[in-house]
Amino acid sequence: MKLLIKDTHMAIAELTQFEKNSIIDKFIYKDMSKAMTRTGFKKERVKKVRFAIEKKGNVVLRTGFLQELIKHCKEFGIKITDIKDDRTKFKHQKEYSSEELRKYFNPNFKYVDHQIRALKSLLKTNVGIIKAPTSAGKTEIIIALMQILKVPTLILVDSVSLANQTMERIDEAGLPIGICHGKGKILASNMISTIQSVKKLNLTDFKMVIVDECHIVGAKTFQDFFESTSYPLRFGFSATPDGNDKYRYATIRQHLGSVISEIYTEELMDNEVITKPEIHFKTISCIPTMDWQAAYDANIVNNIDRNRITAELANKSGVPTLVLVKIIEHGEKIMKLIKNKSEVVWLNGNNTQEEREDGIKKFKEGKIRIIIASNIFKQGISINNIECLINASGGKSKIEVLQKIGRALRKSDGKSKALVYDFIDEGNDFTYRHSLQRERLYKETGYTDITHD
Repeated sequence: MKLLIKDTHMAIAELTQFEKNSIIDKFIYKDMSKAMTRTGFKKERVKKVRFAIEKKGNVVLRTGFLQELIKHCKEFGIKITDIKDDRTKFKHQKEYSSEELRKYFNPNFKYVDHQIRALKSLLKTNVGIIKAPTSAGKTEIIIALMQILKVPTLILVDSVSLANQTMERIDEAGLPIGICHGKGKILASNMISTIQSVKKLNLTDFKMVIVDECHIVGAKTFQDFFESTSYPLRFGFSATPDGNDKYRYATIRQHLGSVISEIYTEELMDNEVITKPEIHFKTISCIPTMDWQAAYDANIVNNIDRNRITAELANKSGVPTLVLVKIIEHGEKIMKLIKNKSEVVWLNGNNTQEEREDGIKKFKEGKIRIIIASNIFKQGISINNIECLINASGGKSKIEVLQKIGRALRKSDGKSKALVYDFIDEGNDFTYRHSLQRERLYKETGYTDITHD
């Protein structure tokens, strides 16, 4: 077998029929996105998607799968007789000592070993994903990488708030940085852009693309972007790049590669980078339903006891508190139960960007104590002084569950712990199963201080 590697694709030649079938089968994934319906799972809607395509007797595959291909060949005894690597080479791709890289991070940070480890991995390759939980210092790693590489860089995000937040930090570090989103653009040699506005830019200006919260690369807008561009350096950052969907994860890896370094929640807690959560589950009675939508409506949104307990927890917490809901109707119901309306702000998709920023500013300054927020807060929001988080939204998504708890784990002066409330919604098959899945996710991530009230 011969292998030709380009920046975005690789061609595999001189294969036996067995070898060809083996590689094609390895990179077939089932797309089940349209198989779940209100009446249940529809097997006939499952679609098999081939990522390895046969062309003129050869097999073509995207370079994000390179390491997986090599591993597969070793496992199945497929001998690679010749490799021609035509990927763009860079001077920075060499071994670095920890001492060399430490100078690129804030000297006041007590613990940066996790960031240096991730940076070393990025400097060795052209594509890869850094698996990093909230507060691992992803932006600091990106800044260090940009300082070393000194190549025009495009940073892609999925929200204006995350774009603004990241731009401010890169600007503080003294790097040239522009921004592009729905309200316009400010040009510089390095740019941060929302994916929705990226076509406003001259995309041939860049050598490196970085996607923050890269679990969203499975979305069509990102897939279209990567299929129409050709960048030699492509990296992603996410706490949950794999999510719960093997097919969607494959669509991400084909462009960004596999996880090349992982930062663990336990090490961040042990080294006091993040605050340890103290998680309390409140048991709630629910009614049986025939489907998930009815279960959510009756037992989450319109559950009088659940909403009352949520409001009571917020009223009595006495500390900066974030209440997370999924839909506007639910937030409005809880908002009505908050006693002192002057100390709460309700933020949702109907607010302007300026209104959201004003609410967050007042919360940080202590002018209000409680934020009730819809899904606009599930990622890209940096607030250090949240001491109590109430996850009233339910659900089971690995990505969303870990993003939500991450909102409360950022360190701040005088903050010794993060108090987290969640719910065991028993009596309904759907809500109860989701509650158990959330608890399991907490434990698997390393959050073991869990009690049931």
